[in-house]
Amino acid sequence: MNQVKIGMFIVKMRKQLNLTQCAFAETLGISDKTVSKWECGNVIPELSLMMPIFVLRL
Repeated sequence: MNQVKIGMFIVKMRKQLNLTQCAFAETLGISDKTVSKWECGNVIPELSLMMPIFVLRL
């Protein structure tokens, strides 16, 4: 998996939902620092968080 592409996808999705990193993180029950790491491509989200991310997009 390409961490940078996943990060860019998360940024795009979050912005389409008009959420800040803080609001997005709150929705998922994680820290905004974690969202930042995802969006920068430093870390890939855990598999257990991928489904809630996709559900938010719907």
